[in-house]
Amino acid sequence: GTLFVFSAGNNGNDYGTTGTPGGSYSVVSVGASYTSHYYEGLYGYTQTDGQQVAFSATGPAFTGVVKPDIMAPGYRGVNPQPLQNIWLDAGDTYYWWQGTSLSCPVAAGVAAIIIDAYYQEHSVKPTPQMVKNILLSTATDMGIDPFAQGHGMVDALAAVNAIENQ
Repeated sequence: GTLFVFSAGNNGNDYGTTGTPGGSYSVVSVGASYTSHYYEGLYGYTQTDGQQVAFSATGPAFTGVVKPDIMAPGYRGVNPQPLQNIWLDAGDTYYWWQGTSLSCPVAAGVAAIIIDAYYQEHSVKPTPQMVKNILLSTATDMGIDPFAQGHGMVDALAAVNAIENQ
């Protein structure tokens, strides 16, 4: 089977802004959080941790279910730019970006870690629903509205520990 992980969307944090496909019941919908080190120099180490980014879509979904399912860092990530920037003298070789399109691959990566850890522990691959259950049940509550955070912040270590302690 396949576990589908989608961005919740960048439609703003008003209620009911999670659209398709992230609002579908069977997918894991991922919202964006401010868990970032971008502002540490200005405001200290915990200034923005654990907050929903203003552009991150909020539930409920059009079906009435709580979405997003989970949150992941989605603000001010850094990625490399092509080497052509150096050849063309077009500026930096890195780029700051943000959005639920940044947080979604983070959560998908944790899902991949869950699959590997489960296989290492049990010698069989987990079903997509098992991966989703582990991913959501081990998230860290951010202390904000469930329609904003879903189950909370994705937590790879807690997920692996849960598998090892089964």
